[in-house]
Amino acid sequence: MYLNILDNKFALITSTAIIIIPFYIYKTYRTLKNEYQEKLLFYNRHNCVVMYNGTQALKQARGRGVKIRLLVNYEHCANKCQEIKSLIKEGIEVQTYISNKPGMSSIMHYKYMVKDYTKCGGFVFTGSLNLSETGFLNNYEDIVFTSNFYTAQAFHENFEECWNYIVMDNKTLMNRTVLLDINFA
Repeated sequence: MYLNILDNKFALITSTAIIIIPFYIYKTYRTLKNEYQEKLLFYNRHNCVVMYNGTQALKQARGRGVKIRLLVNYEHCANKCQEIKSLIKEGIEVQTYISNKPGMSSIMHYKYMVKDYTKCGGFVFTGSLNLSETGFLNNYEDIVFTSNFYTAQAFHENFEECWNYIVMDNKTLMNRTVLLDINFA
């Protein structure tokens, strides 16, 4: 009788193991596969290089599914209209800051990029560097790259605030007229 109980326990444990082990292996396989696919997707979408003449790089990143939004100064984009139009045509969102003061007495002079921002963090590039050939190649500049959550959050919130302000401002009659004249609207 005692041997019969041991045989039943052994059979029960063996049967349970036969059911649970393949399930555990399958579950682990699925988890690892999903993690790999998420990392691959992240890499494919976010592996990009920042460069001065970045029109082509921005288009390539957009082609990989990267969401790109640009804020540009109207006063600075006069000789870049064709490039900006080509970015818009590729699905890149562009908002143009139009100062209500004559000339360049008021420009949006932010110099930063927020990359891969989520509720868990992101990356920020900021500093004195103008994103120009002179800025990259000739000047002594200070730049900071950081993944600090609070810094990324603050820059993201600032970008959203600026973006929303410019979107609303560009709905005014004066700004709509200016944007229509350069075929940005």
